[in-house]
Amino acid sequence: MHHGPGDIVGVTGDGSKTITLSKTDVLIYRLDHKRILRDTAAALGFEAAEEGIAGVPFTFRMGTFKPLAGFSFPAYVAFALEPTDVRRAIEYVAALSTKPFVFFAPTGRFMNAACESLLQNHNACFLSLSDALKIDPNGSLLATPVAMQKLAAFQDAVLPSSTTSNGVVFFSTPSNATWADLRIKFIDGHTVSVSIRGDSGTYVYSQLGMVDSRSGKPTVGWELLRSFAEGQGLLTWKSADAKRENQKRCENLTKDLRRFFRIEGKPIEYLKSTKGWRTRFSIEPDA
Repeated sequence: MHHGPGDIVGVTGDGSKTITLSKTDVLIYRLDHKRILRDTAAALGFEAAEEGIAGVPFTFRMGTFKPLAGFSFPAYVAFALEPTDVRRAIEYVAALSTKPFVFFAPTGRFMNAACESLLQNHNACFLSLSDALKIDPNGSLLATPVAMQKLAAFQDAVLPSSTTSNGVVFFSTPSNATWADLRIKFIDGHTVSVSIRGDSGTYVYSQLGMVDSRSGKPTVGWELLRSFAEGQGLLTWKSADAKRENQKRCENLTKDLRRFFRIEGKPIEYLKSTKGWRTRFSIEPDA
């Protein structure tokens, strides 16, 4: 009951008792969904999105989980209050998503066999916000070890194996890597050492997919890569391996490099000033 400015009392149902209240006592609080979505995405290292899902109350696209270059998985949050609401949200998201996804709810109490089956059928990862997040002394959200362990398990389940059936290696390129981060050094005519932001390895041409399926020998693309190494990343008409076919060969080599490293953009650029090509990554010949 409001008797006047600042004069607020609470009255029992039968009117027998009253209690004095302040303005803060009668404030109606609501969740700041956008801030929760943004801060949760930041804590988990996701790319933020903050999009509502039409047709499903209190369900949002939180962002995108990008564990490695070339791979992205949508993340959703359902601020549901009933088990049926959680199941409905999972059903809708499962129908909406064409790839594995990460799904959050405030608590795991509403998860049941039907929800778990839906998530399992889509190779989805479930995390409760109560288990996935903690608050530091400054009030910021941080990811818990539980969250990182579950995301790591999800990553292992949905990413390709380290070697494909044809012997090509899967390189774990960081999601934010650029061509400028790549370093290639030839060890010998058939082997290179590769590194990108701390991830490194030594590979033969066949592991990079640059092998002629008929002869088993290195492809023209591999030989062109060696030419770039000899020129410290530069290939012009003055180079020993200058040929008219190099334009097409550079295009094919670009496809090979993109397939192996999954980095966006062009790894090789054409220079009008020198009428030649230059790699956007560092490359060195064998000693």
